Amino acid sequence: MKKLFSFCNLFLVLLFALLANCQRDDICDTLDVTPRLIIGFIDEDPNNTDLLVKNVQSLAVQLIVDEENLDSEENRFLTEITTNQTTEQRSAPTVSRIILPLNTLSDEVTFSFTRNFGNEDESLIETETLKFSYTRNENFINRACGFQTTFDALEIERTTPEIWISRIEILNTTITDEEDRHLLLFH
Repeated sequence: MKKLFSFCNLFLVLLFALLANCQRDDICDTLDVTPRLIIGFIDEDPNNTDLLVKNVQSLAVQLIVDEENLDSEENRFLTEITTNQTTEQRSAPTVSRIILPLNTLSDEVTFSFTRNFGNEDESLIETETLKFSYTRNENFINRACGFQTTFDALEIERTTPEIWISRIEILNTTITDEEDRHLLLFH
């Protein structure tokens, strides 16, 4: 009986040791994800001193892909929004703001903005292309979540003539969260 009791005690000690060494699963339970660029559309009316929102009709945003470097490491992030090595155009009937991802593997990304997308009267369809440049900062969150990328020194360059976007105003050159607009496009 004494041997059985000591065997049971040894078994319980080993079982406790095994259970005490268990670690919780790696689960990313934080909201610290890579922030996206928030763009608001504003009425260009000179009397609009309050920055009143102006909806864009049938806006389509298209990611412009560098076809020569499509298979490069820095264009990996495009896989979610590209199909068969062509860019996918996403459109919305009426929007006052949009949220776009920035490239976490490159210091720039280019998007075209088309209003009146799909209109039967092609003369009403207007497209402008903007190139977004920035500096990337990688922050290690934890083993489960990996890295968060934030962006600094945001700059915007028009790569097409001014057509429907009359003015661009950067509200915040540092993108660390998605709480407020970073950029205003006046039209």
